[in-house]
Amino acid sequence: MKEIDEINSSEEEKTLVQTDEANKEAAEIKSEISADSNPSVPSELPQETPEPETKEADQIDGEYNAKNPAPTLDATYFKPIQYQNYGIKTIDEEVEDTRTKFMKKLNGSKVYDFVCLGLMVLAFVAVILVTFLNTNKDLAWVTYVVLGVALVIIIASFVISSIFNKKRTAITNEYLSAYEDVTNGYVISSLRMSDPVICTESKIDDQLIIQAHYFRTINSIQSRAIVEAKRKGYEFVSGEVAVIIPPVSIDLANTFPKDYLNIKGEVYTPTKEEAEAEKDTTADFTVVDLNLNGMDEKYNDKQKAQKEKDFADKQKKDGHQNNDTSTGLFGKFISYGMKVASSEAVIVAFAGDKSTTVLPDYLTGFSAIKISGLKSNIVVYATDISSSEVFFDKEGIDILNSFAIDSSVQSGFLSLNSYGCKIGLNLSDDIMSLPVKPLKSRGSFDSFKNAVDVAFRFFDHAEDRKSK
Repeated sequence: MKEIDEINSSEEEKTLVQTDEANKEAAEIKSEISADSNPSVPSELPQETPEPETKEADQIDGEYNAKNPAPTLDATYFKPIQYQNYGIKTIDEEVEDTRTKFMKKLNGSKVYDFVCLGLMVLAFVAVILVTFLNTNKDLAWVTYVVLGVALVIIIASFVISSIFNKKRTAITNEYLSAYEDVTNGYVISSLRMSDPVICTESKIDDQLIIQAHYFRTINSIQSRAIVEAKRKGYEFVSGEVAVIIPPVSIDLANTFPKDYLNIKGEVYTPTKEEAEAEKDTTADFTVVDLNLNGMDEKYNDKQKAQKEKDFADKQKKDGHQNNDTSTGLFGKFISYGMKVASSEAVIVAFAGDKSTTVLPDYLTGFSAIKISGLKSNIVVYATDISSSEVFFDKEGIDILNSFAIDSSVQSGFLSLNSYGCKIGLNLSDDIMSLPVKPLKSRGSFDSFKNAVDVAFRFFDHAEDRKSK
């Protein structure tokens, strides 16, 4: 019994001690709360300082302010690309065959428009003649009959014309689909794509263009003819786009960097010969100046002057009185899922004629790099050249130098970063317009295809050398 009493006494003492400790902790907590609520009483609680957020060099800053971003269509709207490049006909012949086929259909429907228009003109003439010439009251019924018949003819003509307008719209849409199938199928025919599908009505995801880290501000994006596929397990998306930016002086949009780093990441100091060769880094790289692929031998001074006049007229028509431009990109945009590290991010710009070139202005985190051996119209920007210099070995430089700027592919850029790879190409109207007349120039689509092939050769080159 004594042992039991001792045990009970010991347990009671332990309980009292625990109760005292709990009351003491409660008092301390109450004191701390009072100190926090009263600024005059200093708090002894340590203040946790948030760790600074680390920013990647190629991070996209800012907000997405598009008021009405274009909706993308789901996979049910896409159809497999039917075109097969058998090498029997040239792409120009394929395009001409497609144009001839659908123009016959369109021209056939126009006959009914002319017939309807002729009937309406006759009806109006008949009404006017009867109204002014039929003054005999006994023949007044003739006037009413003619008016009634004319009214029926006019209404019927409007109805028939409306029906054939809808039919013509359907034919035009069918023509656009066939044209896009042929041209897109040809351009990607060498890239070994898996299950390429196309939808002419779909729109590109605006974020893909923003991720190129090329345009600081974008006012709007218009797009059509979206192609989706897989290549080497990566997502492939392309589309015809028009990227509208705030108006900027053409000279400013074509201003080359003044300060460069060399391939070692040091400040670049040109030799006397290099400085002499690059006196005017804002030069207008016209097709004649570049002469990269020999395809434009007929592009003489008269044609050059006409092109400049046409561009000036267009600028004036669009309200750009101060020799500025608001077109950041008009042509083809391609997104490819192969990514590089943020430290390896690079932008490669291919300058062409001033009227069709806009160099990048979203260069936060990037520096201009002078790569020995590159053509003078190629500008490279990198986040950390010590990480990405492996892309610019002799093979990489040779690939980039084979990217031909001409009257069809007028300028362009490649962007590789942690969001993926992007291609932007400014293309001529020969490619961007649905042809209603025979093509004036040949080889436009071959130039387009060559540019895309060169871009993917460089992407594959970078993939082989990037950090794993």
